[in-house]
Amino acid sequence: MRMARVYIIIGLLLFPLSAVYAEDKTQEDDIKRRLSVCRDDSCRSDVNLDAAAYFSNPQNLNLDKALQYAQEGTRIAEAVKYRHGMAMGYALLAKIYKAKKDVPNYLRYGRKALQYGITGVGDRQTGNSPSGSNMSPPGSAPAAQDGRRIDDLERRNQLTQEELAKQRAAMEAQQQNQEMLRRELEDLNSGKLQTELALLAKDSLLSLKDTELLLATLQAQTQAAELRALTKDNELKELTLKKHKEQSRLYSIIAILGVGISWIMIIMYFTNRRHARKLAKEKDRSDALLLNILPHEIATELKNTGKARARRYENVTVMFTDFRNFSVISKNMSPEDLVKEIDDCYSEFDNIINRHGLEKIKTIGDSYMCAGGLPHESEDHALRVVRAALDIQEFVTRHMRERASMGLPAFDIRIGVHSGPVVAGIVGSKKFAYDIWGDTVNTASRMESSGVPGKVNISEFTVEQLSDNFRLEHRGKIPVKNLGEMNQYFVERKE
Repeated sequence: MRMARVYIIIGLLLFPLSAVYAEDKTQEDDIKRRLSVCRDDSCRSDVNLDAAAYFSNPQNLNLDKALQYAQEGTRIAEAVKYRHGMAMGYALLAKIYKAKKDVPNYLRYGRKALQYGITGVGDRQTGNSPSGSNMSPPGSAPAAQDGRRIDDLERRNQLTQEELAKQRAAMEAQQQNQEMLRRELEDLNSGKLQTELALLAKDSLLSLKDTELLLATLQAQTQAAELRALTKDNELKELTLKKHKEQSRLYSIIAILGVGISWIMIIMYFTNRRHARKLAKEKDRSDALLLNILPHEIATELKNTGKARARRYENVTVMFTDFRNFSVISKNMSPEDLVKEIDDCYSEFDNIINRHGLEKIKTIGDSYMCAGGLPHESEDHALRVVRAALDIQEFVTRHMRERASMGLPAFDIRIGVHSGPVVAGIVGSKKFAYDIWGDTVNTASRMESSGVPGKVNISEFTVEQLSDNFRLEHRGKIPVKNLGEMNQYFVERKE
């Protein structure tokens, strides 16, 4: 019963969504049907614009579809110079961009709509279907309000221009006043006013003194007017000069700030770049150090996951080496000479096993351990390990002769090789070291201890995996500690 109720609730929730999807699908099918019966471009433009109006209606709101249909209908109307379609398309585009909060496009298409006779771009009353007859053209009261909003925005954008126009008008008025004062001065200089005063004095029977006094007063007034005109002119020049200075100071501050910000950005860029190079160099150094300790696959797994899982290898070949009479000879050498001699030998051992594609496992005192067939499995691991063992033996022989010719002590070496299964991995949480375990490792160590200096001693399990490129000397069954008797062989290269 509970599951049935859940299914009923889910069905009730999904039903409105499916109904909306079905309604939109029906309207799109109806739009396609109307387009298919249109015989001219003006009809196709009207159908697309009706569809845009439908999908821009709040009841059927789908702005992406509305924008698509409005753009298509407007494009068709513009192509055929269909004025009514252009006006209607611009109005719908303005409405859609307004809903999308795209102010630049809203203003752009709103102006076009007003230009082509649409007084507003507000909401459009439509029916439930783009094919119905309830669609009314743009131009209702909300559209007029949007038109006024567009005018308000344009007035705000023109505030600065109006202020500048007012300043220009004030300056022009001042210039007109100055021109009037100049004309009065010219009249005085020409004697017109003096003549009129003389006639006035004669007609009024004024005394000569009164006339002179009146002329003096008039001249004083004229001089005062000239002084006021000069003062206003100077004030205007000072105001203009002050404005130029302020603008120059502002431009200088902006330029200085721009240069400063540019320098800061340049310094930050090169600093970050230098820091990134330093981090990359340190990362490469740490990666190289990690790869010098661990195989590439193990190091990658350790970096990515923080640990490396152990792996079992069914068939690998392990080699052990050991210097003969190491304790006795080392007593006669200084610590520096001893470490240098071991380093020279082990460095050459590293070069040899790298040439043959083997994996160095570890060194324990005067013992050196490596393996072939891991971490990459291969079929010729025994062949490569034996060749590397013979190269090491030949190097030690040459090195002994060179040191003996200089009267210096030298080490002889025993080498043992065995093949079989091992387990490889990393243990511990500090000072990671790649190691291998199993009877194969112990047996390879016994092959080394059962051998003789100057020879490479291998087990019969390794012999079975070699080709005919070597000469083998069967030593018979030799007792091996904890392992019983085992067939052992000395191996040499064929001449």
